Amino acid sequence: MRWRGLPILVLFISAIWPLAVSATGTLDQSNETCPVSSNSYPADYHLAQTFTVGLAGDLDSIDLKGFKQTTLTGTISVSIFAVDGDNKPTGSVLTGTTFLANTLPLTTADWYHLTFTPIAVSVGQHLAITFVDDTTDYYANWSLDFGNPYAGGRYWENTPWSGNAGYDFCFRTYVSAGGSPSPSAGPAATSSLTSFNNFISDYWWLLITGFACVVFLGIIKAFIIIGKGLTAWVKQNFS
Repeated sequence: MRWRGLPILVLFISAIWPLAVSATGTLDQSNETCPVSSNSYPADYHLAQTFTVGLAGDLDSIDLKGFKQTTLTGTISVSIFAVDGDNKPTGSVLTGTTFLANTLPLTTADWYHLTFTPIAVSVGQHLAITFVDDTTDYYANWSLDFGNPYAGGRYWENTPWSGNAGYDFCFRTYVSAGGSPSPSAGPAATSSLTSFNNFISDYWWLLITGFACVVFLGIIKAFIIIGKGLTAWVKQNFS
């Protein structure tokens, strides 16, 4: 019997796989020294990391390293702001996005990729990434390090902003020469294994649903074939 449900499963996986992998522009600024996980902050708590642009073009995406300690509800807002003379976030949002807090990796910190409406940036420009936990939980974490590992910016927390020049959150910024990717969010494609693990962790229920649908279709097909066989046997023997 030919299993006609296989193409359905292939199409199902093909449709949802892009949720787990996102393309990036050219890596510009980063702090990838991240041995320390941040504390759990109250809902609506504001965190920020400032940085200095090193490539001219369109800032269109970033990576943040973090994790969740348990199942979360609600969203996390990540935005780009200008900074004032004290290098603190200021003014209105230049660009940004939100994502479901529960799509963060569980327990172990990993890179999470976010794209947004591009904004033009120039070399030497100072900007800030803000991270606002809009959930009702205390378990969303943004990893950081001590000892001023990134000299082009610094850590800030809450509003009014206060911080420590010796701390830096873990981040990457990406700049492209042009193009306007659609805003999206998903685990950063640091490696095929990481992307696959994040995909399974976040979308296992979709896979199970798809597999169940294929099995159900296979069962129906089997009953149809059996029914046709019985009908033919009855006609042959009792007609």
